[in-house]
Amino acid sequence: MRLLAMALGMMSQGGASGGRFLSSSEAGALMCARAPVLFLGNGPRTQYADVDAVMLSLQAPLHKLGEELGEWVAVFGGDSFVESAPDLGAVMKQVQKIHGVPLVAVVGWDDVDAHVDFSYRYSSQTCRKTGRELYGGFNDVGQPVAGTAVYLAEWLPQLRAVVAVEPRGTVGRAELAYARGVEGLTILEVPASPRFQP
Repeated sequence: MRLLAMALGMMSQGGASGGRFLSSSEAGALMCARAPVLFLGNGPRTQYADVDAVMLSLQAPLHKLGEELGEWVAVFGGDSFVESAPDLGAVMKQVQKIHGVPLVAVVGWDDVDAHVDFSYRYSSQTCRKTGRELYGGFNDVGQPVAGTAVYLAEWLPQLRAVVAVEPRGTVGRAELAYARGVEGLTILEVPASPRFQP
């Protein structure tokens, strides 16, 4: 009960928390207080051709989702907002502004945009083959890694919906394919033109 009250109290502070990092128990309390909705989309390599058009496509589905779920929280992979490179980070900033929902960035790093309400840090992992840091997706045996292991495994029992803003990258497409296979999980697929082809 105390954790739930703490999560609700933190949310009343709005963006003043500046991406406050949540512990596992605080994240759980937040997921109990508000229905978690996962957003999948394009990163900095692919971006979006027109964020205003994306927001127009999202307007009706997100309004309906809000009516069905009541209070909800938008979970995403922590893409940064860069106005000149509009990817999912730009979309999430607009979702927060237009729909008044708090943002939870699931990240493997410490630097999070100031407008993000909450952050959850996963342990960094590297690819055995390439030595590169993993941000999400699935390993060679199909197990979720990094951010994907948090929002599509650890948090899956609480997850109420997935909003797929036409992800074109390898990780986003794999996450969407996985989410489609989860029985009872609402999937909202929203068309969005990429700025660059993957």
